[in-house]
Amino acid sequence: MTYRRTIILFLILILIYAGLLNSVPKPSSQNPKEPKKLFDKGKKLFYRKNYEEAAENFRKITIEFSNHQLSDDSFYWLGYSLHKLSEQLDNLDQILSTQKEALANLDILIKKFSSSTWFDDAKRLKLEIAADLVDKGFK
Repeated sequence: MTYRRTIILFLILILIYAGLLNSVPKPSSQNPKEPKKLFDKGKKLFYRKNYEEAAENFRKITIEFSNHQLSDDSFYWLGYSLHKLSEQLDNLDQILSTQKEALANLDILIKKFSSSTWFDDAKRLKLEIAADLVDKGFK
């Protein structure tokens, strides 16, 4: 009989523990308003010419909230932020690396979001980046 009570008590504790785990608040990355906050912060940082931090905000949206309605916007603004950041760099390797990342993100937007309002802008920005790379001696 005590064995049976021990098992029942053990099962009750497991159920209580499982219930407590489900009641723990979700991390902030699960907050449905976070992508909008990150996006707005990223744009503010961009317009303050803090391109590196702006890119971090947009990158976080593209990684953690890839199905959010701001995802395509974020890919564009990430590419644009990286392009502007590269204009502030002196090291050619860093410039090339940053521009390649910008192009990769614009490619994702173009391939994944062909009906996006940012589609044509992304194509134009890719051409601008390519022209900048050619001007800097890259082929």
